[in-house]
Amino acid sequence: MVSNILGDSDEEAVTGKLIFKIKDKEFSFDPIDSIDKLFIIFADETNDESAYDTG
Repeated sequence: MVSNILGDSDEEAVTGKLIFKIKDKEFSFDPIDSIDKLFIIFADETNDESAYDTG
């Protein structure tokens, strides 16, 4: 389930996992398939401050 900007949750299809490293630290995302593109949702320290508050 993924939260949207309205605060509701939507069920989305995840087609794989995107894994990468920055300075020897591994990160991963579960991208959502959007026909011919991948959509990546993430959060950081600014959530609830300068972004919409569902993150």
